[in-house]
Amino acid sequence: MVHIHRILIHQQAASAPIAENFRRAFPGAEFSIIPGEQEIRALPADRHTVYIGPRTAPFVSQFHPPRGILCAPFWKFTAETFCPLACHYCYLSLTFRFLPYVRIASNIERGLEQAEHLLLQEAARGRRVMFNIGELADGRLLDPVTGLSRHLLPLLDRHPNGMLHVLTKAGPETIGNYLELAHLAPGRVIHVASVNPQIVINLTEEDTSPLESRLEALRRLQQAGYRIRLRIDPIFDLRDFGYDEATALGEYDRLVEAIQAYCTPELVTLGSYRPDPRLPQFLRRRYPDSPVLKVQTLPDGPKRRLPARALFYRHLVDRLRAAFPGLRIALCKETPQMWRAAGLWPAPLECSCLPLVEERKISR
Repeated sequence: MVHIHRILIHQQAASAPIAENFRRAFPGAEFSIIPGEQEIRALPADRHTVYIGPRTAPFVSQFHPPRGILCAPFWKFTAETFCPLACHYCYLSLTFRFLPYVRIASNIERGLEQAEHLLLQEAARGRRVMFNIGELADGRLLDPVTGLSRHLLPLLDRHPNGMLHVLTKAGPETIGNYLELAHLAPGRVIHVASVNPQIVINLTEEDTSPLESRLEALRRLQQAGYRIRLRIDPIFDLRDFGYDEATALGEYDRLVEAIQAYCTPELVTLGSYRPDPRLPQFLRRRYPDSPVLKVQTLPDGPKRRLPARALFYRHLVDRLRAAFPGLRIALCKETPQMWRAAGLWPAPLECSCLPLVEERKISR
């Protein structure tokens, strides 16, 4: 389980069930009741600190992609933000640079009301809603403590147009609630593992589950009836890490072989390292010896990108198609030209964050 050494609870949440859950899960942590979140913001950045309090921002919101790339709007359900893991490349380091601690909403009932309102609204329009719970935090890492699945799955079970996208780097220790609730919302809950070659995990993803642990969780969930997807993201040009081309591509070959040994995904999304130009300054401060700082990127719109990413996309597309005939493969936040360079057709758009094309509409 993740390491948490400090838990700060807003006075309005002192008697909330979520606060007691954290007390039981982390009995060795320092606990304090505080009058407001402003007290935490004066503390140094600390991914091992959790703040539990009422969320004032909307729980339900829509992601709108920037121009110039192929990406679709998708719905987010945000009950927590930031992450106790330490992936060197993670955009959350920049997104939450002013709130660099884990935040857990104590007023989940408000979020469920918002989600139910949207489900009813979209059902009247004949549309499905898939909520992504892995965009601003790991989607399953803290589920054994927060019990978020125990709130969301019964809600989705009552609304046939509702779906759930659970993006995570976590292993089997986080799937207990989902196994127990596997009978709810059948066919509409999708577990999505974020994976990379083990060498990338070793060098850039501190405190995360090993590759095989993530895949073992998917295996058990798929056996329980859940749908399975994968994200291979961010892909790195491992030549920047000191490997020759054959070795670099070989690491991704072994990744595909590992996936094949554990599960059969319905869709795999590929994405390459694409930092905001401001991100490296945060990496240098937090991870001064990280190999990510050696990665060569070029300006490309609002991001920086790998010059040779097409090589790795095409290689992985070929290997995935050979391993999983008929597999749906997509690129994450890429240009139409890059889709074609990878040997993919971008229309109609299918990617990890969306329902499959044939299930986006429902009969009213």
